[in-house]
Amino acid sequence: MTEPVPVTYSYCITEEGDRSVEDQIGNGHVYIVRHGRFPFRGPNSFHVGTVARRLRGLAMAQRIFHHYTLQFSRVSFSYDGSSPVFSDVSFSLGPGWSGVVGANGSGKSTLLALAARILQPNSGTVSGPSDRFVCAQPTEKAPDRIEDFFNAFDERSIDLMRRLELEFEWLYRWQTLSDGERKRVQIAVALWLAPDLLALDEPTNHIDADAKDLVLDAIARYDGIGLLVSHDREFLDSVCARCVFLRAGTATVRPGGITAGLEQAGREKIAAERALDDARRRTASLESETVNRREIARSQQRRRSKAGLAIKDHDARFKRNLARYTGKDGTGGKLLRQLDGRLAAAHAELDTKEAEAAAARSGDPSGVSLSGTTSRADSIFRLGAGEILIGDRVVRCPELSVSRRDRVVLLGPNGSGKTTLIKRIAATLPEPKAETPFVRGTVVFLPQELDAAERRSVRAWLDSLPNADRAVVFSGVHRLGSDPERLLESPFPSPGEARKTIIASAELVNSTMLVLDEPTNHLDLPSIILLEAALAAFEGAVLFTSHDERFVETVAAGGARWILEPTPDGSVLTVL
Repeated sequence: MTEPVPVTYSYCITEEGDRSVEDQIGNGHVYIVRHGRFPFRGPNSFHVGTVARRLRGLAMAQRIFHHYTLQFSRVSFSYDGSSPVFSDVSFSLGPGWSGVVGANGSGKSTLLALAARILQPNSGTVSGPSDRFVCAQPTEKAPDRIEDFFNAFDERSIDLMRRLELEFEWLYRWQTLSDGERKRVQIAVALWLAPDLLALDEPTNHIDADAKDLVLDAIARYDGIGLLVSHDREFLDSVCARCVFLRAGTATVRPGGITAGLEQAGREKIAAERALDDARRRTASLESETVNRREIARSQQRRRSKAGLAIKDHDARFKRNLARYTGKDGTGGKLLRQLDGRLAAAHAELDTKEAEAAAARSGDPSGVSLSGTTSRADSIFRLGAGEILIGDRVVRCPELSVSRRDRVVLLGPNGSGKTTLIKRIAATLPEPKAETPFVRGTVVFLPQELDAAERRSVRAWLDSLPNADRAVVFSGVHRLGSDPERLLESPFPSPGEARKTIIASAELVNSTMLVLDEPTNHLDLPSIILLEAALAAFEGAVLFTSHDERFVETVAAGGARWILEPTPDGSVLTVL
């Protein structure tokens, strides 16, 4: 009996028409049932559930199975003749959430577009459900079906509004919603449509921990094929059954969330290096043995040769003829030919192992150095107790200070005043120079978002640097996973490239402190992991905000926590 394949959709497939479900079960026909199994034949090989629809024929059952599998078969793709994004990629994904992870430019959004048939591969095939939907990253525009969703008042829309804590009046004030509120509406509409394939691009961007929990609860109930692009490791670990790792035009599917996938990738890398070392040892041993055997063969050939023998030395000639006839002194040549074959096979194996090890190592940035310096002063900045106005709301703060090698994280829900407080702190520092607005004395300040003018100033600052200093910054940008050449292709860099440039600049200014507002925004997962390590080694102080729980736990380990708690008229800051 064929092993049943897990599925999640409700169908009844039969070859005998519209007979009762009980009769069909008794006769061992084929069923797909909600949260059940897909047996090809045989009684008692399935879990009985709610049958939503009936279709006829085993062939139809086979087609439905493929319908609920996303399959990439030898897919290659590039944009307008540029370098390939994917080369001969093959994998298949079933129902459940699959994380899609990789560095910036590795093809995450391209993979979503190929899966949703928005893009077509240059070669190969992509097969899967025809009912598909992509929930894109930008939130400037309201979803196309937003009015249908809010006015549906059906069971699913009501449940989603409750789970994601949406308010009906949000339908009429999209422009005044926060990015986090817009993202929750986006996701609600996508889940309400209930496509067979749903792709979410960075669903946790700009949302706080409470909102992330709401989103996690909602998408965990989706039972189709889900593709999830995210740099949030906690989120990926919580919801994903597998992850697709993209690197250097390839795609590798590993089971479990991002943590399990990275651990397996590490094991694969170690195994590839060990296999390469073994192949090198075997090849070296065979090369040494081949040299020895070649010398033995030459010696035996000399002993078998009649060259140098007197033409009337019949006794010596007879002995050498006898050696040739019996094979004596001829084994060296035979063994040498065998060794040549084994050596050729060893060289071929070595080439394969070198390619596998190189693939396991490829794209591994070496990490950015942020050495910085420890401030001589006890306190780098001090902000007196008081109130900060945010519109008609008030943030009440005790006296705040950061000294030398402090690690301080500022936490609080969206709208509680984190960014406003960070800007107020930055205002207490020395005024920046016009050409370097992100450097205040010896403090590097990274705002939450950089507008076009600020990104142009980053490019202008780069252009003004001496070649040696520019090389230091380019090295840091490269080690954070971006191509420095791309910085020179546009009047202003992308948000991610600009943020990496500002972070890398800390190495030039001998910074005593980093003030970072959501430093993981627009960074890919490999870059975030590298940034964690760099901040841990930084000699100065670090003050930052972040919704990335893993990032907070790593960077602020043993440090202080400033927590903004909402009040009826604003929020109050507590120092822990």
